[in-house]
Amino acid sequence: MEASNPEISIVVPMYNSSYFVKNCIESVLKQDFTNYELLLIDDHSTDETMEICKNYIKDKRIKLLCNEGKGVSSARNRGIMKSTGSYITFVDSDDVLEQTFLSKLLNIAKGNPRYLPMCGHVRFENGNPDFEVVDSSESNTVETNDLIANIFYYHPASWGCLFQSEVIKKYGIKMEESASFNEDIYFTVKYLCVCDGGIIIPDKLYGYRTNINGIGANKPHNTLTAKDVEHRAKGYYAFQDAIKFSEKNAPGKSVYIDIGYSFMAAEVLLTSVRAGIGEFDLKKKIKKYLSISHCIDFVRHGKNMYQKLLVCGVAINSHVIKYILDDMGLLKIIYSR
Repeated sequence: MEASNPEISIVVPMYNSSYFVKNCIESVLKQDFTNYELLLIDDHSTDETMEICKNYIKDKRIKLLCNEGKGVSSARNRGIMKSTGSYITFVDSDDVLEQTFLSKLLNIAKGNPRYLPMCGHVRFENGNPDFEVVDSSESNTVETNDLIANIFYYHPASWGCLFQSEVIKKYGIKMEESASFNEDIYFTVKYLCVCDGGIIIPDKLYGYRTNINGIGANKPHNTLTAKDVEHRAKGYYAFQDAIKFSEKNAPGKSVYIDIGYSFMAAEVLLTSVRAGIGEFDLKKKIKKYLSISHCIDFVRHGKNMYQKLLVCGVAINSHVIKYILDDMGLLKIIYSR
């Protein structure tokens, strides 16, 4: 098939993705909406990723591009630059889509051009995810300020969304390449700054593969390392990039971006305590977002009780929170969403 004028561009960054990328591509090919282009951006893989993808390029909708090995954000930015669709969505190379993902989000986008369509996701490790398709027109419309202040509650990612290419290119919205964490979340935040909000449908149409060996704050504390702390701390650069963007393009939104970051500040500091790391780069800058005033603002605007408790608890005594989450086995409550 060929899409000479694709309506949707699907950007898939890849690095050593040979084990899962076939499942990702196949899930795109099974979409009930077919007028798309699939941009596979390889970031200098050293495994069989490229060879696997070459088996699919007979389909003229699929384009295989090589990046310079600068990381996932650079690969996504390359995809944005090369995209020709009216809309853009991002899919990680180890994730999969339910077959109505594109059609349902596109239907929302066309009827609500000032809002960002979003869907739910399901986590899985192996096999196939148990998607949840809701036979209902019910959706949750969230205005920009509320959504930005609670981005880590409502939708902490760039996947599972359908962005308007015109908006992205008009404002020069890109992934922050100096950040190795949260860069996709703050891409979404920047986009939200220049629209009216988001529309979240109840359907869970995005399959997010959980990497049990990856870098994350929800790992057992005895497996956390300085690398985990450093990785999460670098999300600060994406946060600051979003602040600068809002000050230029959407004055007044930065206060809500500040509020939302308090949760990530608490998570970074908690991760350092759980890993037994006393000092790390950016600690002083990050810690200021757990001041009394920041905690009050987060409690006032926050939607999730557990996130509020985490922010205030870490601000008061992170070692006590570490004891509660690790030694009492309650970590899954915070990271169950």
